[in-house]
Amino acid sequence: MLNSTQPLVKPSPTTAPPISIDGIEQRSKVPWRDVALFTGLAYAFAWVLWIALRPNLFHFLTASRTPSNLAVPAIYVLGMFAPAAAAVVMRLFISKEGLKGSLGPVRAWRFYALAVLLAAVVVSLVIGVDGLTGLGTFTWNGKPSLWVEYAGLAFDGLTFSAVMALGEEYGWRGYLLPKLLPLGESKAAVIVGAIWALWHTPIIIAGLNYPGVAPLAAIAVFIPVTIAMSVLFARVFVAAGGAVLVTAVLHGSFNAFGDKLTSTSHLTGSPLVVTPAGAVGIGVILIIAAVLYALSKTGRLQRRRITAQVAAGGHGIA
Repeated sequence: MLNSTQPLVKPSPTTAPPISIDGIEQRSKVPWRDVALFTGLAYAFAWVLWIALRPNLFHFLTASRTPSNLAVPAIYVLGMFAPAAAAVVMRLFISKEGLKGSLGPVRAWRFYALAVLLAAVVVSLVIGVDGLTGLGTFTWNGKPSLWVEYAGLAFDGLTFSAVMALGEEYGWRGYLLPKLLPLGESKAAVIVGAIWALWHTPIIIAGLNYPGVAPLAAIAVFIPVTIAMSVLFARVFVAAGGAVLVTAVLHGSFNAFGDKLTSTSHLTGSPLVVTPAGAVGIGVILIIAAVLYALSKTGRLQRRRITAQVAAGGHGIA
């Protein structure tokens, strides 16, 4: 059962407490000013850097195909920390929640394991569906064994890739999602997903995830993929009591398993279809998210209580 019993600290005095467990949508209004300012800062911090480093970046948008390799310098990775930087600015100077407790529960051990497992399962299922349908063919040279590779990718997802993903997760899930949760978890996740997807546009057209395809097709596929992932991430985030590090591990593990196992070196087929960031991935991610929601139904009141507390600004380090 995906419920969290870890206590959250009391909401800050500047945020209204929930009216009732069953009335989360009526608890308070979404602070749309904060949502808009955070989104603007996250886009500005990343896009200004990316365009400064590659002034002709949006020329990729009019090309017939995206580059076969990501056509940007390695320093572009700094832009991935823009959502975190935007969240820090908001917390310190604009919405002023402060930074204390902003990571949520830290010692959510079972959810870290769940995050790695979910990423491994999703990527494996995508590869399996590709093979069964003939959409793609997976090959492995056996060195190291696939089991050893999985163990290494799990460690990567828990460490280096999680640190890199925290630059996004501290913003998208740590700041933006709780602001939108008064709308309800699903609606909030869809909005975050759309913002998250479009934010990636400059590097998507530069070759990230979809090499050698029409740029507009890459954007068109990436938007529903990211919304589907946002729904899954939101379910895990809320179930873990608002644990940002858990979603960082989930995000990092997706990157680790997906980048390695579904690269063109191992998986054939159109990246718009056969990868976790393709059409098959959309279906698999949504099915897994639906399963998690179904598993949490028996603990519906607890789930709503946690959602309300997270939306109200409750964070805790447990």
